[in-house]
Amino acid sequence: MINIMLSYPCGLSYVRNIRNKAAHNSVILNSITNKSGIILDITRANSLASELVIKAKVSRTVRRKKLSISTIHDITTTLAIYDTFIESETMKERRYKELLKRAQREKELYAQNDEIISVYRYFNQITNYLIETL
Repeated sequence: MINIMLSYPCGLSYVRNIRNKAAHNSVILNSITNKSGIILDITRANSLASELVIKAKVSRTVRRKKLSISTIHDITTTLAIYDTFIESETMKERRYKELLKRAQREKELYAQNDEIISVYRYFNQITNYLIETL
């Protein structure tokens, strides 16, 4: 475990950010669009997140926009770290499908919000890529 923390210290801090938001009942949807999220300097995006979106064939424009939003960047990094360190393909597939299913829950509430639909499509593309590569 110590080697993991030494190899990916900044990546784990992004995972911690998402964990803290969930643990303290922060509404992640409030900070998932560029109108309300903290904007990051895209040149400082975590390499794990960048590598994942490149492999998932997310376009350069979408990649820049989405990874500049801190919450999206942190969730993307969390997915990359999960995929890297969880060895069970069965578990990964089950969790990715669970994530896709959960994202569809209450979808009619967000049907008129183009920004949330765009974020959904971004994570859908990444998650489907992760499932396909198992």
